[in-house]
Amino acid sequence: MAVLALNAYAHNAAVALYDGRRPLAAEQERFDGVKKSGAFPHEALRQLVLPAISPADVTCIAYPWKPSRFTATYLKLFCNDLPRSLELIDPRCSPRLNILSGLKVLFRLRSQLRRALGTRLPPVHFVEHHLAHAANAFYSSSFERALIVVADAFGDICSLSVFVGEGGQLRKVHENRFLDSLGMLYACVTQYLGYRTLLDEGKVMALAGFGDDSLEPAFRRIVRLLPGGEYVFDFSYLNFNRSGERRPFTEKFERTFGPPRRPGEPLSPAHYNVARALQRTTEETILHVVRGARARYKIDWLCVAGGVALNCLANGRIVREAGFRSLFVPPAPDDSGAVLGAAQAVAHMTLAMPRNGPLEAADLGPEYTAARMRATLTRSAYTVSEPPDVAEAAAELIDAGHVVGWFQGRMEFGPRALGYRSILADPRRAELQGRLNALKGREHFRPFGPAVLRERCAELFEGVDASPYMSIAALVRPVARTRIPAAVHVDGTARVQTLEADRGGPLRAVVEAFHRRTGVPCVVNTSLNCHSPIAATPEDALACFERAGLDELVLGPYLVRRPSRKQRGGHGS
Repeated sequence: MAVLALNAYAHNAAVALYDGRRPLAAEQERFDGVKKSGAFPHEALRQLVLPAISPADVTCIAYPWKPSRFTATYLKLFCNDLPRSLELIDPRCSPRLNILSGLKVLFRLRSQLRRALGTRLPPVHFVEHHLAHAANAFYSSSFERALIVVADAFGDICSLSVFVGEGGQLRKVHENRFLDSLGMLYACVTQYLGYRTLLDEGKVMALAGFGDDSLEPAFRRIVRLLPGGEYVFDFSYLNFNRSGERRPFTEKFERTFGPPRRPGEPLSPAHYNVARALQRTTEETILHVVRGARARYKIDWLCVAGGVALNCLANGRIVREAGFRSLFVPPAPDDSGAVLGAAQAVAHMTLAMPRNGPLEAADLGPEYTAARMRATLTRSAYTVSEPPDVAEAAAELIDAGHVVGWFQGRMEFGPRALGYRSILADPRRAELQGRLNALKGREHFRPFGPAVLRERCAELFEGVDASPYMSIAALVRPVARTRIPAAVHVDGTARVQTLEADRGGPLRAVVEAFHRRTGVPCVVNTSLNCHSPIAATPEDALACFERAGLDELVLGPYLVRRPSRKQRGGHGS
């Protein structure tokens, strides 16, 4: 039995194929070049799923929303606040997910699936959105019994929920009010600070490290913590319930925190402090929720999912302060991962397929042959060689201060580069942080994460044991901050990726070689992209090498260098 799942028409379009063993999964953005693409995932289906399975062998199709339930929730909220809610009719209030999105699912999904698969459709299962998130986290973990906390902008009926997973089953035990949404609050403050919702929340998390705590007491009045791990919002500060993203805050919010920052306007300490207040309030609220769930259900294993689970600072505080024995965050906790979760939910809860062990790596996407890579390189003007050990060659270049593109194996699933489509650099060189941000066209204040040998992690970091998918911000030990300055944020944290000895992927060999050369058991690892989604194909990798001005590119077995000035016909020094 095999379950095909997909998401489309809103954001994070993706596909997954699941038969109880190791899945296949990929985001549409990697193929159409549009970040957070909401297009029907034709290319993801064509390049990943259809080469792996005949459409006739698909048992059923899963979709990680119940559009009729979401539409009913939306209409209920709309009708309960008339006439003030009339503005919500405008799609600009929620540009990426609205009533039109739901209608497209109802009226276009099946016809587009028929065209893509070229066959009679198997049954289509619409899976509650938060159940899909919970399934992605629980069934991908190694836990037999766990709490699962899902938090995002909104699902079909709520924006935060708690599940208990046991064996092959998931049971929802709590859901909050739809509008008391930590994801929406974070997105709207991202917009208030002059950035784009859904795309730039990570920038705000980085900004928070530069702020002080002067605005935290005022901001915490927006989110009132209640007994038992619950909370409610004070909507005297908020207006997204009536105007969505068009006017998300009231005059009271602006009197308290100041006017919104216009895009491109210089950042001020006030902006840093708002980011800090938002981040700390989010952390304290999530801690309150998970502590309450742990106290009530007496379960010491926790999974988190939903867009809020991308907040690595909050995850770090859960690890250090919430008292759980272990935390698991899947490689794609956002809506792309909900696609895999929808397939898992149908497989295990509807079709009663047994669990076959945890997800052990994130390389779930397509893979390209050395012949394809070589053909790509023959059309370029670069110098190409085949070193006997590409990991050793990459480590030598990184040790010399070079910035190296790294393209190996199957493409990783999720928003983090995990050593399959990466840019690698020396964490000892503080100046490389600025250079990397310039190469990638990013803001100067954004940090980079280290990939570290798991058995050496405690030498450099505290408050983290395992973080294979770069999901947890650890505290960098004071004695290590001068050793790896390019991997340390201004607040003394680093978003760590731990590399296991037996499943660290191709990046593990590079870090081992770098450690042998330098005594430092980590390298800086960031995504192989430049103003675009992470590279999917060899052609994408070569284009990124060119646009970003990387020093070298390791493309499968090949080391790609720029021709010397003399070879290019240049003159002078």
